[in-house]
Amino acid sequence: MINELPHNLRLFLTCYQDTRKKLGLTGAPRQKDLPLREMAPILPEFDIVERSPEGDLVYRLIGTEVEKRFGPGYTKRPFRELGGKGNQTLALQGLELIAPLPCGVLWTSANRFKSGIELNVAILSLPLTIQDGEAVPSGFASCHAPLDAVPPFREDDDVFVYFKPLEFQYVDLGNGVPEVPFGT
Repeated sequence: MINELPHNLRLFLTCYQDTRKKLGLTGAPRQKDLPLREMAPILPEFDIVERSPEGDLVYRLIGTEVEKRFGPGYTKRPFRELGGKGNQTLALQGLELIAPLPCGVLWTSANRFKSGIELNVAILSLPLTIQDGEAVPSGFASCHAPLDAVPPFREDDDVFVYFKPLEFQYVDLGNGVPEVPFGT
């Protein structure tokens, strides 16, 4: 499966797994343990989301290319403002499924911008421990890979209209995957 992934998703998965191995982890690594220097080529297509004490998912980091597509200013804002309440619910349910093992999820989404530009994107999301001492990870990191040619954006193109998940596939990180299908 790894060889079938787009290059930046393979690099993300390799760095994530290498970090777990280096630290002797069976669970998710901490956000601060990710090897950002090695991940530099993918950081423009990278984001980190964490669950707030209130239970919302909040963007903590958004790469420049993701921000170009989704629109500016989502860092420190709730996920539901970008993906809608339904997609936040789906993401929270997904985190509940993938975090305890941990395992990842590979999914594709259809995206449409105010300008009418549509773009399909593959996204690999892997759980992260945000706070030291967490028994179950409370966040995840994602790397994005546009599946279509990215059309040129104008200044007025970066307003996000919708984000619709299309397909989901678990990624076994060595601990198995949930029996419950993702997205149900």
